[in-house]
Amino acid sequence: MTAHDPIDLRGQEQAKAEVEQKVKLRREQEIADFKLLMSFPWGRRFVWRLLASAGVFRSGFDPSPTQHAFYAGERNQGLRVLHEVNAVTPELYERMVKENA
Repeated sequence: MTAHDPIDLRGQEQAKAEVEQKVKLRREQEIADFKLLMSFPWGRRFVWRLLASAGVFRSGFDPSPTQHAFYAGERNQGLRVLHEVNAVTPELYERMVKENA
């Protein structure tokens, strides 16, 4: 463990740059993984089932507050996946919809 030196601004900047580089590389790997997944019909079927089971295409309303909260949490995760589809592989969304119609 290294001691933190509050006066070492150059070291702090270097540490920050290293963390930012790691985050950037991790995101690039996530994008590459997602593109690979969506490039195959089985991958698009998997993503479609995930979106459907998360309730992205239906209302999450339920009169019970606890059940409603549960559905909202499920749908939120599905919306994150849908956002990833549209951000990383927007050209494949329409194909995925047609394949699963």
